Amino acid sequence: MSLQDSKRSGRGALAGLLVVVALLGSGCASTVDSRFTAWNAWPQQVSERSYRFLPPPQREQSLEQAAQQALARPELQRAGFTETADGRFGVTLLFTEERVMAQVVEPWGVSPWFGWGAWSGRWHGWGFGASIPLGWPPVYDEPWYRRTLKLEIADLSVTPPRRVYEATSVSEDLGEDPAKVLPVMLQQLLRDFPGESGARRRASSPLP
Repeated sequence: MSLQDSKRSGRGALAGLLVVVALLGSGCASTVDSRFTAWNAWPQQVSERSYRFLPPPQREQSLEQAAQQALARPELQRAGFTETADGRFGVTLLFTEERVMAQVVEPWGVSPWFGWGAWSGRWHGWGFGASIPLGWPPVYDEPWYRRTLKLEIADLSVTPPRRVYEATSVSEDLGEDPAKVLPVMLQQLLRDFPGESGARRRASSPLP
């Protein structure tokens, strides 16, 4: 290989490495990615959205449920709901998480200098390189969390009360703080509320 070809190859390797650095850097920001389907039979010409919480029967005395409802209040308010003792709508919120183990493939490491190719020698053209060690890529077990948020709203002004909205949202992450994840998932559900009934949606939002 000529000196000119060697320099051209070195510039290509350096450019490729910088792309890898950029891609790895772009994955550092934490986001909440969820998928959900919302169904609604929202009453027409509703001028006010007063509500009160109706905890699930099995969680009426739960301190965890009370904390989750406290996290939900600001998002409901942003969506135009007002909490009152005799609210027209009953809001039932259920937020759960499931811990599972998943196999994770370690991505390429990036450092100021490591060899290029599955061999022990190093290329010394530009001060950058990469190597693929034996046994690459390493695989290990990582705890994985599946968050499920169920939101049900019933019209309490009729007898018997009639359900007018229901949605289940699912999101997965590597262990973010649930106190931060819950409000974001609820915000995604309430965006453009009540929305098109039965439409499947996906949402991606940054964590605060």
